[in-house]
Amino acid sequence: MRLRHFVPLLLAGLLLPVAIPGGVVGAGAQTEVDRAEAAVARAAAERAEAVNLVETWAARRGTVQAEIIAALFSLEQTNDQLETVAFHVFDLAEEIYDTEARIGHLREITEARAVAAYMNGATPGALSIWSATNFEQTALLEEAAASAQRADAIEFANLATERAHLAVLQDGYQRTQAQLGDLREAIRDEGHALQELFTQIDAEYKAAYEGLQRADSEYQQAVTEAQAAERRRAARAGVASWRPLVQQYFPEFLVEEALRVMACESGGNPDAVHPDSDATGLFQFLAGTWAFSSIRAGFPGASRFDAEANVAAAAWLVDYSMRTGHPRGAWGHWVCQP
Repeated sequence: MRLRHFVPLLLAGLLLPVAIPGGVVGAGAQTEVDRAEAAVARAAAERAEAVNLVETWAARRGTVQAEIIAALFSLEQTNDQLETVAFHVFDLAEEIYDTEARIGHLREITEARAVAAYMNGATPGALSIWSATNFEQTALLEEAAASAQRADAIEFANLATERAHLAVLQDGYQRTQAQLGDLREAIRDEGHALQELFTQIDAEYKAAYEGLQRADSEYQQAVTEAQAAERRRAARAGVASWRPLVQQYFPEFLVEEALRVMACESGGNPDAVHPDSDATGLFQFLAGTWAFSSIRAGFPGASRFDAEANVAAAAWLVDYSMRTGHPRGAWGHWVCQP
């Protein structure tokens, strides 16, 4: 059973009274009951202390568990930040690589044009270089070369700017990587420390819970012994000790009759069992009669040794006999008559 279900039941159990019917008994019997009640009180106090201890360790356990989850979340965020910075630097490096490729391509074009101009200017005959066509071609080539050089200069300027930007980013990346690395190590260390602390607290919690189970078992045993002592005291006291219980369930005009029938049937001993018929309890119910009487009286599943259930079932059966006109009267189901 989980603790959140188990503890409320235990706390409710602290309020569970031990039924002690009234009556005058001998000093010895009363002393036994007093000792049993004192044992119940001690066991209840020890169990309450065990409950508090379990709740304390459960709270500490929950707190550390929450701190471990927070540390893991922080570590995940740190890793995400480092990954974002790395991707940004990588993207810029790719951009610089593409720019260098474009500049290289432009340089190749410029060189090719220069070679072509040179080859065209080296044709046989001295007059060929003074021809209009040659002049026009040369001018075009010179313009193309100049244009290419201007574009090349712009690309180189852009490349220098981007390289400077990359250097800044790389420096920032290195510093961020170092900071996030330190933070990641600190979070890991904290997580390991929290995990060790959680292991210790969890062990304390389990020990406290086991102590609670022992305390509850001892309390239940003390209650059982107190109830047994009370039953023995009541058996020695006779029917007089059950008068308040009889008055609770029987109408006033039937109280004395009920006590006389009880005295005849069991002598007021709730543990009485007839050796021949197996009739049991204060009013000596047979199993068959008890099966329906206890349910109708509001005590389904109760034992015939349960004094209150036995008296309540007897009161219901007497009332039923009067309402249905039992041929032997109100106490027609009993051998003993008032």
